[in-house]
Amino acid sequence: MAEDSSHPRICILGTGEFARALGARFRRYGVPFWFGSRDPARRPTGLLKEVIEKSTVKNVEEACTESDIIILAIHRRHYGLLERCETHLDDKILVDVSNEPGSELGFERLATMFPKCAITKAFNTASSRAMALDEGPCVYVCGNDEAARRVLLRMAARIGLPAVDYGRLGNGGALEEQVNRLFPGWGWPCLVVMVISAFWIVFAACRAFKLRKNPYSPERLPTNVANKIVGAIAATCLGMAYFPGCLVAFVQLARGSKNVDLPKIIDQWLGIRQQLGLFALILATLHVILSLVLISPAYFPHWYPEAIDGKRFANGTPPDPLGPIRMTWIGETVILLGALAMVALVLIGIATLPAISRSLGWREWRCVQSHMGFACLLLTTCHVVMRGAPVWLNKSVKDVIPTVSFLSLLLPWLTVGMRLVLYTPCLYRRVARIRSGEFSKYADSGSAGKDGIKKETDDGAVGDLSIVV
Repeated sequence: MAEDSSHPRICILGTGEFARALGARFRRYGVPFWFGSRDPARRPTGLLKEVIEKSTVKNVEEACTESDIIILAIHRRHYGLLERCETHLDDKILVDVSNEPGSELGFERLATMFPKCAITKAFNTASSRAMALDEGPCVYVCGNDEAARRVLLRMAARIGLPAVDYGRLGNGGALEEQVNRLFPGWGWPCLVVMVISAFWIVFAACRAFKLRKNPYSPERLPTNVANKIVGAIAATCLGMAYFPGCLVAFVQLARGSKNVDLPKIIDQWLGIRQQLGLFALILATLHVILSLVLISPAYFPHWYPEAIDGKRFANGTPPDPLGPIRMTWIGETVILLGALAMVALVLIGIATLPAISRSLGWREWRCVQSHMGFACLLLTTCHVVMRGAPVWLNKSVKDVIPTVSFLSLLLPWLTVGMRLVLYTPCLYRRVARIRSGEFSKYADSGSAGKDGIKKETDDGAVGDLSIVV
């Protein structure tokens, strides 16, 4: 097809869900097209069936013969349908949109079957549901024929889809691999959270049912003990999300440069902080729900005044009526700190959404992810301390240390302490200067300034960690 053809004739081969979604987008933007089907008289049911009813549907031979661009919204096993009109496909653009797993790639099979056609790979990274949105998804176009790529880029722009030229046809394999991956980037975070969860489940269960002087009854496992476990996992995940940033800041201070070589495990840790934070948000939400169910004098006796403690009970039976029951200031403070921490964590989670994140400037993003994140971690730590302090004060040190609430705070305490040190004016300014491209006279390279701080000579040096502390 000639590259300068401004209005190519378009055929969508297939009438499945993706074909209908793409057809609906063509209709919305007034771009003429038609469907190609093995049975034009049959009308499918389901979502967007009205698109088929209001559009032209031709048989495969007629639809392909009269088209300049043929979008193959069919399974690869049906590519043989095109062999019926092979003699009429010369110089036409065939668009492979498939993502079927297998050893043979769709566009490679098409290139073998129809060597005289311009084979391209496009639209496979967009789902049918994303096609229905007003703000369409970004699509990628690759193919060996540069003119065909430009035609598809213009066609995508006509239907409101931002498109990127992805180069040669061989790059289509990477596009399919990208789509076929299941939750990419979540493997290590899930494994880490599973290990953390296994530790806290085993420890809390042994603590509750074996190691206590007065072991819990099994009836308390589903909610009461589970709530402690969930809270401990959430606090640990939150601490792990912010600890590596503080650690790297101290390493940069010690080295006097932002370009530091870190162990591979630290690099991987830095790369999963967002996922750990999202796990903390999910678990914290569950912790809040379980806590609301459990709030009562029976589970939190230190939150209620002495009016309802054992002094009011005769022979183990509470008097009737007990009268109005209100929390002590400790109970109300615990709830306040927990609520504030939850609100901060929710706001941080919202800021990670792509639509929200793109609308934030650098300073706004840093304020949310760094400063609000520290506030969330500090509030969480204070929440657990206020929750456990009334119990800790009545126990010896050896009895306090092995408690779930105390051990779950070790990493958050360490992270908060490191962050407070980094917030001191002298260190805060020094870290900012190092990360802006300066390094101290103890660094290995560069030219020293008047104040002993050296300027980096390589602005594009590899290893800029860009850590938000």
